[in-house]
Amino acid sequence: MAMGSSALMFGCKTDAGDGWKPAFLDTDQVNLIAELAETIIPKTDTPGAKDALVHRFIDSQLAGYMTKEDKTSFVEGLQGIDELSKSIGGKGFVDADEGLRTQVMDALVKDADDHYAAKKQGPPTFDALVGLVKNAFFNSEVAAKEVMRYDPSPGEYIGCYPLEKVGALWSE
Repeated sequence: MAMGSSALMFGCKTDAGDGWKPAFLDTDQVNLIAELAETIIPKTDTPGAKDALVHRFIDSQLAGYMTKEDKTSFVEGLQGIDELSKSIGGKGFVDADEGLRTQVMDALVKDADDHYAAKKQGPPTFDALVGLVKNAFFNSEVAAKEVMRYDPSPGEYIGCYPLEKVGALWSE
């Protein structure tokens, strides 16, 4: 599953409105992504994936930037994760407790390891999902303001500054 970086380069902003509706996925799929994302990046003393609206961002990426094949693969992968959860613990991932979610995640990591060991084409579904979650989270306003730190070093960038104010050109 591949996603072009154009959505990020052009500054997509996730719709945080109360009236938001999925553009591609159905409500159950969006809820599944929200729970998977929150399991990958949980809320601790910093915001988690749900706080950053990762599930909404992923839906927008599916709707606007992924190929039909990638969309199909992604939805099939989601169904597979939910089926895996049911096979391990008798419940879908959304209804699973923390222990079952951990078991599902461990099984997904093992599956990804087996995928790479078998030298299969493309990333396994779980790695693609983790990549989307991390991409969505770390490009969110919530993460930028509440998780990461910004330190303009060596200082503020000023593109056009009059030379007479500094007296001469500087070098290091």
